[in-house]
Amino acid sequence: MPRWALLIAVLAVLGCQRAAPPAAPQFGSIGAFAASILLQTRAPDGEGEVFTVRLWRAAQGDARLRVQKLDVDLIDGLLRRDGSFIAWSPRERVATSGGADAAPPLLADVRWLLRELAEGPEETGVADRDAEGRPLARVIGERRIVYARWQDYDGRWRPSLIRIVERDGRQIAMRLKALDIVPAISAERLRLSVPEDAAVVAPAAFLERIAGSESSVR
Repeated sequence: MPRWALLIAVLAVLGCQRAAPPAAPQFGSIGAFAASILLQTRAPDGEGEVFTVRLWRAAQGDARLRVQKLDVDLIDGLLRRDGSFIAWSPRERVATSGGADAAPPLLADVRWLLRELAEGPEETGVADRDAEGRPLARVIGERRIVYARWQDYDGRWRPSLIRIVERDGRQIAMRLKALDIVPAISAERLRLSVPEDAAVVAPAAFLERIAGSESSVR
């Protein structure tokens, strides 16, 4: 075979072996992950608060959280997969716990966001989509949820900005600063140690103490 013919044959084989294009991002679930979130709440009267939330979620659903305001630790907590929770405030040295229905608003908001990050937005109440089929808005009862700035996180589509508007005027904005999908979250990371001398209070009283702590660090 002439050399030129052999060269053409080799180039043809190499051309057929070019790497396939990368797979398109999917909407599937995520197991273990770590996330950093900027959470802004706004009351109906216009008064707002801004928090930094760090999350570590294990594949089975349990999650540790840390809430800060102006670099001050306000809440360390554990959200269990069954909806129950334990939380304590290092600043106020008070602790609380309860079932799914007893979570203070801030913890309930974080628990809802955990589900959105792990599973992606639900199909219920979708009112609008973009050209890729990603939800842009959902209406659930008296709550309107807006999704924006979708990004590819290791092959999974997730919105990096979520806004929630309640009928009473309360608003929540959640900006996803980082989402790292990891093989596992260690048992040590999930462990929450509450000091024995921490005062144990009801969830409502815990929220009141935290609110007072927020005022002192403004």
